[in-house]
Amino acid sequence: MKKTILLLLVVLFSVYSSRLQAIYRYVSLNGEGNGLSWSTARGSIQSVIQDASQGDTILVSMGVYEQGFSLKDGVSVLGGYNSQLCILRPTLPQHHFPRC
Repeated sequence: MKKTILLLLVVLFSVYSSRLQAIYRYVSLNGEGNGLSWSTARGSIQSVIQDASQGDTILVSMGVYEQGFSLKDGVSVLGGYNSQLCILRPTLPQHHFPRC
């Protein structure tokens, strides 16, 4: 019984800690950076997906991306963002948008 409880606690801790490490990654049409902010966004959706881990969210700026990509389980891809405009009331935490 003690082993079962200990195993359950280890599993719950690992799931919880993996959620704490989830990050946002950024893609824009002419991006050449590491994808960890809008100012350092990458230009390739697929390369960001490949680097993403389960629980990560990829924000893609608006535009026409003439490239195919494959999704990864547990990674969210959201699109249509304007990486150049200031958003006063974002649906995501304020630090994901340029400051006003």
